[in-house]
Amino acid sequence: MKTKRLFESYPYSDKFTAKIVYIGDDLGEDYIILDKTLFYPNLGGQVSDSGSINNVIVNHVGLDDDNNSFSDIRHYMDVSYFQVGQSVLGCIDTTKRLSIMRLHSARHIVESILSQWKSYIFTGSSLVSDKKASTDYLMWEDISSESLRVIELQANNFIHQSIPISAQTEKSVRYWVCGTAKTKCCGTHVGNTAEISTIKLSIKNKGKGINRIEIRLLDE
Repeated sequence: MKTKRLFESYPYSDKFTAKIVYIGDDLGEDYIILDKTLFYPNLGGQVSDSGSINNVIVNHVGLDDDNNSFSDIRHYMDVSYFQVGQSVLGCIDTTKRLSIMRLHSARHIVESILSQWKSYIFTGSSLVSDKKASTDYLMWEDISSESLRVIELQANNFIHQSIPISAQTEKSVRYWVCGTAKTKCCGTHVGNTAEISTIKLSIKNKGKGINRIEIRLLDE
């Protein structure tokens, strides 16, 4: 089995129909696997979507193998209302999804700007939710508050240019592409930088050259 990932082609959709292909138990937590889904799982530093299937709340969404991004997608929920082969209607929390899409694209834009700095070494762990995007950067020199304001200004200037964003697949690898910026990513994103609106950056210097930049949407 391999769950067809509708969110890759239809990130703005909020409803879908599917068929249950498996019902299982993971350490006492029940889940169902569908032949296709709009639910994005907890993957690649992006939190999973929220929503319901046949009006039953989906608690969270994950993979049957966290180390394999091509694994089947598990919808953890009360399975007492379902059976294998049943057709179901899934609904996504689009308010949460859109905030994640905006923040995830903003995170890539900030990284593309920061990666051009001479003091940049590499990008570490990242977490994107509907509230904020947080990313650790290893730098030769810590980012000052003044430098952070420069990054924020450059990012917002880029965002306000209304640049199209697309997803490209090369040799089974998905890329986020925006202007000349390009990076590997399997997450969900908006289709144009204008949808991000204005962002606000904050920073926490974690020590040993690690700088954690947090991004928030000003209209949230």
